[in-house]
Amino acid sequence: MLESTLLGLGIGMLRGGRAKALLYIRFCHAWLLLLAFLIERLLSSYGDWISRQWPYALSVAVIAQYSILMIFIVLNARYRSMWLIGAGGLLNAAVMLANGGRMPVNEALVRIAPQSITTLDLMAGEAGNYVLADAATRLRFLGDMIPIWNFTRSFASIGDLFIALGMFLFVYGAVYGGRPAYLPDSNGRILYIKGQWPANGGSGRTEGLDRPDRSASCTMI
Repeated sequence: MLESTLLGLGIGMLRGGRAKALLYIRFCHAWLLLLAFLIERLLSSYGDWISRQWPYALSVAVIAQYSILMIFIVLNARYRSMWLIGAGGLLNAAVMLANGGRMPVNEALVRIAPQSITTLDLMAGEAGNYVLADAATRLRFLGDMIPIWNFTRSFASIGDLFIALGMFLFVYGAVYGGRPAYLPDSNGRILYIKGQWPANGGSGRTEGLDRPDRSASCTMI
């Protein structure tokens, strides 16, 4: 996710966009996203303990987490890349619910990084809401099966790729699309100007990008 975000930022700036445009993004009910993230961190850190207290706790928590995420996405549907993030989230939720609230991880990790902390935790059954895939794994193809060699050797799911693409398009659209969308007036204030040609001699319109919209309002809840 970090790589796709930085890539969107970098390409947007290389094309003449401004990172400052990210400051003008306005989400409806951003606290929902924070709440979903906190549930994710809770499951990652204490998933094993939670599941020992109540066998169905992980599945209930996954349903709550992704329900909150989808509500947030619907409320912010004006940013079209949000739907990619939502689709990725639903794919991840599906495989986790099919496996008792845990995300199956490619068993090849044991061979590739046998002494890593993640591998040792997975083998000991103490990896929060993650579990090594085996013959009993359901919807295996939706689990963390795709090798990703970035800063660490790890695996990603199809849902993760959807989320990464959505993050890239969102950040790129905000940075590059923010060029014509926000221009300073004589007092230095930022004004919203819709449908203008890119500034500084750029080419092509920015319709279709997820431009920052400080004028957006929340009316659903």
